[in-house]
Order: sequence, then C-alpha cells, then structure tokens
Amino acid sequence: MRKFRQGLFLAAGFGVAGLGILLPELAWGQGEGYALVAQAKEISETDFETIQIEGRLDSSSQKLDDDDTYFNVHTFEGQAGEQIVIDLVSSEFDAYLLLSDPEGNKIAEDNDGGDDSNARVVVTLTATGTYEIVVNTYKPEELGNYTLNLRAALPEDIELAEAKRLNQQVLQFYREGKYSEAIPLAEQALAIRQRILGQQHRDVASSLNNLARLYKSQGRYEEAEPLYRQALEMRKQLLGQQHRDVASSLNNLAGLYESQGRYEEAIPLAEQALAIRQRILGQQHRDVASSLNNLAGLYKSQGRYEEAEPLYRQAEERFLVKNYAFTYLTSGRDLLKLTNSNPSQEPPLIIANPNFEVPAEIASLDNEEAGGEEVERLTSSIDNRSIDISQIPSPSLPGTKDEGEAIGK
Repeated sequence: MRKFRQGLFLAAGFGVAGLGILLPELAWGQGEGYALVAQAKEISETDFETIQIEGRLDSSSQKLDDDDTYFNVHTFEGQAGEQIVIDLVSSEFDAYLLLSDPEGNKIAEDNDGGDDSNARVVVTLTATGTYEIVVNTYKPEELGNYTLNLRAALPEDIELAEAKRLNQQVLQFYREGKYSEAIPLAEQALAIRQRILGQQHRDVASSLNNLARLYKSQGRYEEAEPLYRQALEMRKQLLGQQHRDVASSLNNLAGLYESQGRYEEAIPLAEQALAIRQRILGQQHRDVASSLNNLAGLYKSQGRYEEAEPLYRQAEERFLVKNYAFTYLTSGRDLLKLTNSNPSQEPPLIIANPNFEVPAEIASLDNEEAGGEEVERLTSSIDNRSIDISQIPSPSLPGTKDEGEAIGK
C-alpha cells in the first residue's frame, strides 16, 4: 500500500530557493493533503447507522514495510448510494485514513481532512457489501489511541467535500499554469466555505490565500493584496500571532510586495516571518532556512549586500540552498537524450521514479509553501513549508518499457 506516487522531475540539484527569490506559498485547506474525494452531488435517502470504534495502534498492529507505519483494519457493511462521513481522530499521531470498496478498490483516502491532524473522508458508497477502513499514520513508527466515527453525511458535508474537490482541480490547473481555468473554481470553493463555515475559519483563510496566489500569478496584484491581507488577519485571530500559518501568510504578502518592487514594505514582513519560524521551529528547520534566504534576497534587491551575505551563509549551513535550473521532462525520450548528452557535466539528479506505463496518482497539497504556500503537508508529512522539488507531484512520463530499461542501464 502506497500513500501516493510522484512523477519525475530532473535537476542538477535542489534546495530551499534559488536566486534569492521569495518563495510564495499555496495553501489548500486543512484537508487537501493527499485526499482522494469520492464525489457526491445529492444527499441520499438511505439511512446509515452511526458507528463508533475505539482502537489503538501499537507494536502488535500490522506494519507497512515500505514506510514503517503501523495500521489496523476495520470493516463495516454499506449499501450502494449511502453517503457517509468517516472521521479518524487521534491526539497521539498524525492520522491517515484509507477506504476500500467490497472489491478491494481504494475509493477514498485522506491525511488532514479533519480538524488539526485528524483525517476525514466524505464518500458515496458505490456498491452494497463489506467495506474496509485502514487506520494508518502519516509518519513512521507512530503509535497511540484513536476513535473512528462513521455517520450519515449532512448537506454541508457534501458541499464542503465539493469545495475540497474544486480545490484539487484548482491545484492541478495551477501546476499546469492554467490560471484562467483555475480562478473561477477557486472563487466557487471560497464561496462555499464562507457560506458554510463563516468568515472566520482556517479553511476560509486557505481559500483566500489560494485565490490571491492565482491573481498574483496573473499579475493582478491589486486584487491579490486584500485577499492576502484578509488571510493574514484571519490566521492571527484564529491561531495567534506566533503560528506557523501566520508566518506563511507574512511570507506570501512579502512575496507579493517583492514582485511589485515594494521592498520597504516587504522587508518587515519577511523579518516577522523569520522571527516566528525561528521561535517555534528552532534554528535548524528548513522553513527557517527559507526565510533566511528570502530576507537575504530582499536585502540584496536593495543593495544591502553586507546584510544579505551572512543570511545567505546561514541558510546554506542549515539547508542546501543552490541556484540550479531544473527541467520537467515530457517523455522517456527526453530523458534518454539528456542522460546521454554532455557527459563531462555534472550528472543530473533524477527525483522520484519514472513510470512508463501507469499514470501517476496526483497528490493534492495542503502545503502552504511548496509549489507555490507550503505548494503544508504535500503536503514531512510531506511537511513542506519550504519548497522541495522532490516533493512536487507530477504526472508520470509517457514512454515505452524499452526506453525505461535503457535509462536504467
């Protein structure tokens, strides 16, 4: 069982940032990290009896060899057409939940779709029979007590699941640079969340951030700024001044100002983001390295080289920060050409495995600074508040078995 499969990126090296540029952040809400959402449009009339299961992951639980995580399996009887909510709640580990249908096909999975680090799926059952729930952890070797709750879905559950599905589409369009297609979907997701969750909710802040990021990508800075500001103020009120998401929002707004050449306004925001991250994450965290690099880039843009240099050095000491170009390859043939050319140059680093026959699963990001805000959890857990190219999912490369074997030689 694999939680996700990534495609292929190619680079000579990778790190927190390149060229001293501020890393923007793309937040996809509390539950968009690795969520496979089973689509539901209408509430079914079938009653589903509430089920609650208390359990514990311990050394006697089954264990996945590929990622050293423990898991338990629970079953329940379901009928075709029933729409249900499954919540996996634990205060002792980062919950990961998978659901399989009576034929053994995975139909839903989630990492952080519930509150905090809990998991939630909203699903329409496709067949009558015995369904299997896998209670798993996101991180290796985690143990602890948990509660599994199953209940009938309410109308607002269905709508919020639709907002999540829209955000996953938005994310895919964003990766493909299709901002015009992404924006109306992001606006729709924001409207759903505002209507159901109200104006002061963490997921609303994430949707505001998403839409602002898309506007920024189109150069629509005047439209992006108030949304970034709303997300920042909302996070301060909901989470407090010294929270990781607040630092992410500060970084976003600083990045917007940097794009406009408004360095005097960007610098204090970047300094605040750095101070928060140093305080809550310590000196050796990659987010701190990212903030050091960001602030150094702003100082450099103003010609403040003596202030920029020590920050660059600190960032490089804490995390690999190199200025490398990377190329996304579209076929196995491209990879063959690259690996067989320029043998005197440093060999390229292949990040993740190419798959020449099976389409890649697209992992969605709840990451507020990877691929764009942690583009927060790609989503170590994957826990990216700073960009790591190896953690950006992408489609598998088309090609043939022969080409794949040739590359492997």
